[in-house]
Amino acid sequence: MRNPSCVLMALVALAAGCGSATSGVEGGGGPSNAAGSGGDPAAGAASNGGAEVGSGGATAAGEGLPCEVSLLLTKYCATCHSSPPKAGAPQALLTYANLNALAVTAPTEKLAAFSVTRMQNGTMPPKPFPAPTASEIATFKAWVDSGMPMTTCGMDLDAGVPMNPYDTPLMCSSGKTWTGGDEGSELMHPGGACIDCHSRGGEGPRYAIAGTVFPSAHEPLDCNGTNRASAGTLSVLITESNGTAHTLPVNAVGNFFFRGTIAGPYTAQVTAGSAVRVMAHPQTSGDCNGCHSAAGASTVAGADPAPGRIMAP
Repeated sequence: MRNPSCVLMALVALAAGCGSATSGVEGGGGPSNAAGSGGDPAAGAASNGGAEVGSGGATAAGEGLPCEVSLLLTKYCATCHSSPPKAGAPQALLTYANLNALAVTAPTEKLAAFSVTRMQNGTMPPKPFPAPTASEIATFKAWVDSGMPMTTCGMDLDAGVPMNPYDTPLMCSSGKTWTGGDEGSELMHPGGACIDCHSRGGEGPRYAIAGTVFPSAHEPLDCNGTNRASAGTLSVLITESNGTAHTLPVNAVGNFFFRGTIAGPYTAQVTAGSAVRVMAHPQTSGDCNGCHSAAGASTVAGADPAPGRIMAP
């Protein structure tokens, strides 16, 4: 079992399920969902480009799939079932070759038919992620039942929405950085591991929860994150294990924090108006940026890395 303290803040958009991390869509992004293997997801993103090598050879994501099927996979599945898969997903669900392969967990069935069954019985996407609509599932099933004819979508599915929300380059989206060094400020060091830093030398306030919300998954340290005003009413909702909820405002550089105590494990979600990204697993560490680093390499002892930064929905 993965250590829950940092697994998957693929705060996936409420509309996305275990899928892409953009709100019309994370999840998460966005570059995974999902918490996953070590290494540098940003570097992988630069070389991967969302392509998947399947049983049929190298195939661009979405190639050969009907538009509706490709959009469904992007919306509900791509964050976890990416290339490579994240968060314990057994195989990718991006390409025609993926869908035409046998399911790892049901080796007598093609992955496409097995995926339809899992969607119909409500086991995928897993809770708390929303499920595809009956109409979306019916469209997917009709294509599978017809023999999965290859087709050309004729749409630019990647127009601003990467197939895997974590397949994005390292970049400072805001173009603005913190230049005040260690001068005390609530705007200081966006993206830094706040709790770890504030525990050293007895300086700075003590936080139970602290982190930064960014517009994309691989943003460098000291790059200003998502401004609350530019993202609607942006906030982070923390719910303790006893049901007590705390709404933490996100400030002008994307930072949020909570002083006091938290009964863990806690759950979290990022909201901006009606758009929501949900943390997939309860957490015990409150040092959010310690897990959600630019490269996805956790600094929290014994914890699995997240796939990248906390992203706004």
